[in-house]
Amino acid sequence: MYRHILFPHDGSELAIRAEKECIALAKTLGAKVTAIRVVGLRDFIPEEGVPRVVRSWVENELDSIVRGMPHGQLAELKKHAGANGVECDVVVKLGGEPFKGIVEQAAESKCDLIVMASHGRTGIEIVWRGSQTVKVLSRCKVPVLVIRSS
Repeated sequence: MYRHILFPHDGSELAIRAEKECIALAKTLGAKVTAIRVVGLRDFIPEEGVPRVVRSWVENELDSIVRGMPHGQLAELKKHAGANGVECDVVVKLGGEPFKGIVEQAAESKCDLIVMASHGRTGIEIVWRGSQTVKVLSRCKVPVLVIRSS
């Protein structure tokens, strides 16, 4: 059935709870997990009013910093997966919209399932804050299992 699960982690409490579901599923299926954290450039500098050369320099600097950082939550997830006999890789991507990084990683890693948390936003909240889960669902060719907030 499913052999390689992609698990996007945004650092939220919901994602921390959903990782348990993901690891349990992977253990049951005998699947590998790749955990991904997409760090958007917009988290560090504004979209408007910054010259392209400055944005490029900041992106390159942040890329080297982010890739060198120990990512506590992802490291914990990897440790938890290992303790349950589940192979787990960790990937950190910098820049762009999180949904794009998730969809790209699913293809790059040849994942056959994405397990991701959803905050359950509706109505104006989706318009205002956006929904990475909805964007992944509408753009990805891989099945997506959504873990909803309770």
